[in-house]
Amino acid sequence: METRRLVMGLQLMHLLVEARLADFHCCVETLLAEDATHPLIAYPLKLEAYLLEGRYNKVRRKLGLAYPMGKAVQIIPPQEKGGLSFHR
Repeated sequence: METRRLVMGLQLMHLLVEARLADFHCCVETLLAEDATHPLIAYPLKLEAYLLEGRYNKVRRKLGLAYPMGKAVQIIPPQEKGGLSFHR
């Protein structure tokens, strides 16, 4: 059970970073109720919620990014790039 949750959490993170939000939401729909509250799966779910709400300061804290972000990592809002993207 734990391995399945780990794989699902990694899959959700992958889909989120690749801006494949339709696929992300399809995977979310297949989750069991108890899986959605597990930390390995709740993490990407919270990140996605923060990104869609425009709460980028929460995303930075969740990812452990120091202030100021500088040029190391930039999170481009979806309306500017046509999707979520992380640049290094």
